[in-house]
Amino acid sequence: MIARGLFREPLWMEKVAQLAGQFALITDSTVADLVAPRLLSMLHQRGLSTHLFTFSAGEASKTRRCKEELEDQMLERGIDRHSAVLAVGGGVAIDLAGFVAATYLRGIPWVAIPTTLLAMVDASHGGKVGVNTPHGKNLIGAYHPPQLVLVDPDLLATLPEKEMRQGMAEVVKAALIGSPQLFERLEQMKGEIAIEVIEESIQIKQRVVCEDLTDRGLRRLLNFGHTIGHALEAATEYSLSHGDAVALGMRAEVWLSQEMGYLSEESSRAILKLLDRHRFPARLPKDFENKRFYSALISDKKSHARTPRFVLLEGIGRPLSFDGAYCTPVPLKMVEEAVSWIL
Repeated sequence: MIARGLFREPLWMEKVAQLAGQFALITDSTVADLVAPRLLSMLHQRGLSTHLFTFSAGEASKTRRCKEELEDQMLERGIDRHSAVLAVGGGVAIDLAGFVAATYLRGIPWVAIPTTLLAMVDASHGGKVGVNTPHGKNLIGAYHPPQLVLVDPDLLATLPEKEMRQGMAEVVKAALIGSPQLFERLEQMKGEIAIEVIEESIQIKQRVVCEDLTDRGLRRLLNFGHTIGHALEAATEYSLSHGDAVALGMRAEVWLSQEMGYLSEESSRAILKLLDRHRFPARLPKDFENKRFYSALISDKKSHARTPRFVLLEGIGRPLSFDGAYCTPVPLKMVEEAVSWIL
């Protein structure tokens, strides 16, 4: 469900009430102060038994240890198999709470209630849930789609510009892998993001996921910019935000696409211009660690025989299909050149 003012209407509660007898509302410490009290009050007024579970805000909490702590608290509070998880917040909360739901008592239903643009257009859709490890991002997880996703763009009204930029990275990615029309809309966009842009970004991801839930082929398209981006996050111990890391990854992978003869110089310039327009970084942070980066890159889920593979473009909205796998092996020397280009 997506609509402005969604949480002022009773329909969403009716749909939630059909899922379970009680609920575990999982969110981070920031959202717990800003949004959770209103949701809890509405749920309790409706007679829906709901318990709040929180964790420290930030990517550092997206770990197996934090997941274990949440599970122990839920067991202590009597959350049973007739319960459901309400995952409220940004990408970290959605991924972490969704993973809790995937394994708690061997799996219970969950609802995604995203409060950031990143979570609205990406994390809440597709059913990939998981946590990070020192070896890389999202290496431990499951496929466990939510029963319901509730998207209310009005929740973005107080989101800082930096947080909006994190979500815009995923919107740009969606355009580059699936819609020249969305790319043109982003080139012309001024001011507040339109609900139609959010809807189209979601639709692009859902089309891909419906054809390939478990990452055997087409779904790999969603990793454009993420192969290098995730390795950058690991190399900076997640001090580099996901959106900025993905934007840098897109810059490098656009460079690879052009250097390998797939993408025209004109298209490459247009993509880089759009990334500049949305104020994404063009250079790596000073704390970038080469060794940690390449270790994470080789551990990427798409790597084969320790050779990294990338989603590349042959046009805006036209990803390259390499033997139907949608990811292309790239010699490490060329990867090094691409990384040098964004140093």
